[in-house]
Amino acid sequence: MFMQLFDMMPNFIVDWVDSTGLVRALHLPAMVTTATPRGPMLAQEWMINLDAFLIMGLVVWISHLVSRMRRVHSIFAGIIVASVGMFVAGLTMSSTICLVGIAVFAVGEMLSAPR
Repeated sequence: MFMQLFDMMPNFIVDWVDSTGLVRALHLPAMVTTATPRGPMLAQEWMINLDAFLIMGLVVWISHLVSRMRRVHSIFAGIIVASVGMFVAGLTMSSTICLVGIAVFAVGEMLSAPR
């Protein structure tokens, strides 16, 4: 699933996800946007990087929460949560919901690797 995030999701974001509303609402700088015929869009690499940012910020806390769980249960729960996150991210053309799906995927990724 991790490779799907970096192999298939960028193409999906560029072709299908509309983030013009998000760019306008948050007044994002030009360094995180890309110009398209539909207007400025949040660059797909910044959307994908949400996964890495969440992992850097939450891995210690999530690892502490799952330290009491059996590893097999944590891995199983992580695979389920990551699958739901990837499904949500690929289900919509809304950038906000896609980012929520990527965030859920990141939590599932942290659960499925209980180190």
